[in-house]
Amino acid sequence: MTTQFSAQVAAPVTQSHGWRRPAAIALGVLATAAFIALGNWQLNRAAFKAALLARFGAAESAQAVPLPQAGELAQREALRVAVSGVWLADRTAWLDNRTYNGRAGMQLLTPLRLADGQLLYVNRGWAPLGGDRARLPQAPLATGVVELQGVAVRADGGGFTLAGGDAREAVWSHVDLAQLVRHAGGQKVYPRILELETDLHDGLVRAWAPPAQGPERHRAYALQWFSFAAIAAALTIYWAWRSRRRDEA
Repeated sequence: MTTQFSAQVAAPVTQSHGWRRPAAIALGVLATAAFIALGNWQLNRAAFKAALLARFGAAESAQAVPLPQAGELAQREALRVAVSGVWLADRTAWLDNRTYNGRAGMQLLTPLRLADGQLLYVNRGWAPLGGDRARLPQAPLATGVVELQGVAVRADGGGFTLAGGDAREAVWSHVDLAQLVRHAGGQKVYPRILELETDLHDGLVRAWAPPAQGPERHRAYALQWFSFAAIAAALTIYWAWRSRRRDEA
């Protein structure tokens, strides 16, 4: 009687554990695969950033060329160009939360009307914030046609307006092409921003730098994810081995 009762109790226990082992192993395999995929993604990001830094370095040392047509930009991340046009000072925008040497400030973004009527937005440089954030930094601009040189780069992306009201006095956290088009009132906008190099003697700081997060950071993240994958794989194998030994005992 005792043996029969024990068998009846053991049967459902064994059955209840029957689905847990493959489920746990599947979960471990999925976690390992996910960590490996994340590591590979970080390696791809590292390769992209390395190529991007190389292109920025090439642009900084290259001779300035005329601004190419928008359709000729292809995948070029940065290009040193020489342009001419007329400032639209009343359409200046401000990029907030920009720091320089630890000081808070803003960058001034002003469109330049090119000879073909397009607007090329020019990042004129950084200015410190005063005690009153309601007073936006200002800098004088020349009238008439001006000749400028700088590096044409992609917009940051993820643009949105922090200040309401007049679109000509926008304060932005980031900027993208759609934001520029809205700010320009539907006028045709050149799909790059010019990081100005020409000295306008306006007191603005023009210390441009490539993306702050270089390939080394992404490689470190990749190593971290691959470490997690190794730990997940080891734990999965160990648990499966212990579970099998327990069943055999």
